[in-house]
Amino acid sequence: MVTNDVRPLQTAGPAEPPVYATVLTPKGKFLHDLFISRHPDMPDALLLEVDAAGATAAMQLLNKYKLRRPVTFRDVSAQYRVMAAWGAAGAAGGGAGAGGGAGAGAGAGAGGGGGGGGGTPPRGPWWRPDPRLPQLGYRALVPAADVAAAAAAAGGAAGEEAYRAWRYSLGVAEGEAEIPAGQAAPLDFNVDVLRGVSYTKGCYVGQERNSFTHYRGVIRKRLMPVRLEATAAAGPGPALPAVGLDVLDAATGKSVGQLRGAAASSTCSSAAASGQASSSSSSTSTSSSSSSSSTGRASGAGWGIAYLKLDTALAAAEGRGELVVATAATGAAAAAGAGSEAAGAGVGAGAAWRVVPVRPVWWPAEWGYEETGGRPS
Repeated sequence: MVTNDVRPLQTAGPAEPPVYATVLTPKGKFLHDLFISRHPDMPDALLLEVDAAGATAAMQLLNKYKLRRPVTFRDVSAQYRVMAAWGAAGAAGGGAGAGGGAGAGAGAGAGGGGGGGGGTPPRGPWWRPDPRLPQLGYRALVPAADVAAAAAAAGGAAGEEAYRAWRYSLGVAEGEAEIPAGQAAPLDFNVDVLRGVSYTKGCYVGQERNSFTHYRGVIRKRLMPVRLEATAAAGPGPALPAVGLDVLDAATGKSVGQLRGAAASSTCSSAAASGQASSSSSSTSTSSSSSSSSTGRASGAGWGIAYLKLDTALAAAEGRGELVVATAATGAAAAAGAGSEAAGAGVGAGAAWRVVPVRPVWWPAEWGYEETGGRPS
């Protein structure tokens, strides 16, 4: 039923990370992502952490697939909280000051997630390595009564917005708000390299399309981290652009993708501070984490994630183009200049937010260059 192999959970020790996986439609489109871990007190039970917004739908789907098997699903959201600890400042590796150490950053680093991760986990029995990337640090399903103790063990508390900014700086999406349910192809959102797909476990729902895309070896659109930079047209203290807006090539006015998440970050271009933890207010069917998209206010900069055409996005990342968010003003400019050679200039000049793609250091070198025989030197 899920895209990853869960058999390692049979022998997993108390410090082992959860299994990250997704559930797909029969046509291979994303429905839910989830973290699966063993219940600490019930040897025959598992805890499934899913996005809070999709918890009801996930529970219905699980009950649909269980058929007559003697399996019971219970919503235990009220009993647990999902927490994350991340971003040891000054950890080894360049770029983003990444680390996955015992602290949490109030923002994100400068380069799409540098560093090797690892580090010393926070104290306490709750924390496990995030299975997706070392730079994401540690996750915990914490009993509601222990949230304060778990936060103190990580050195303090940070808001969920700070965690989103850190996650976005690495180019990692989660939940149905960021990965459109029923529409997104999981490999376009990098789920396989984030250790959410097994190509050896055998069949699962949606496996044929997923495997075809993998073995074909060419993906032309992917989720990427982007820096959101306010322009002079934005005015003072502009709201971050809304999730779902088109990202435009400023030169042509054509859409090259879509913004999937935005988070304010006062440290968008500097290393993250350490010593904090983020707590989500909900956990599910077993447990669920909230990853809602917010607009918020910014002081001229923020991190986002965008689903983009790779050729255009990588050119912009290398300074060979410019991308902007399609606000009402930019849309009007594009419409007014339709068919005109000057249309693109009007779009760029009137845009409130510039979108600057960042190629994550954890990406395989060939991504984006499969059809040209490898990344140019």
